[in-house]
Amino acid sequence: MVSRDKILGWVPLACSVLLFPRTATSTTTTTEEWVTQQDREALRKAGEAVDLYCAGGFKGTIDRESGRAVLENGVGGSNTMLDIMKASNGSAELGDKAAKKMNAGWIVGRVASVGFAILLGILWHFCCWSACPCCKCCRCGAKVRKTHIVVKFILLGIGFALTFGVIFAAAYGRSGYTKAVDGFDNMACTSAKL
Repeated sequence: MVSRDKILGWVPLACSVLLFPRTATSTTTTTEEWVTQQDREALRKAGEAVDLYCAGGFKGTIDRESGRAVLENGVGGSNTMLDIMKASNGSAELGDKAAKKMNAGWIVGRVASVGFAILLGILWHFCCWSACPCCKCCRCGAKVRKTHIVVKFILLGIGFALTFGVIFAAAYGRSGYTKAVDGFDNMACTSAKL
């Protein structure tokens, strides 16, 4: 007696023989039946893309640990939620541990730079905007003032420190830009190979 599973297994084969007799019964096939001119054109273009995007080989270096540290620092350091979940024994402890870890000081530390930027924007409108030479009428108590030489040197030092900070940030940004360009080039090469 033939089982039900064997009969169901033969049904797709019988249907394919009836619907596609040449394909199902043919024992000799050539590549011409399966590969068209469009396929050959796509293969040629893929080869050209590999030659174009992979000309210089792999660019940059791979340092996974350093890259991970840079990404973690970019999003605020360690993964606080993951640390809390690892330290918790269950969902009952999760809320208590999160409340202990994520207190007001922790939140202020995370958003302090945004608050400082808003404060600087407000201070700029009160201080720097009225210092414009064409806005003398907007200045409060405008008169000739004498500034002590020590104050001038302190302000000069702050100016040099800010200039150094801008140059350092530009160099650091340029390094990141170079790594990003190398990454895009490597991604284009890998995509072309696929």
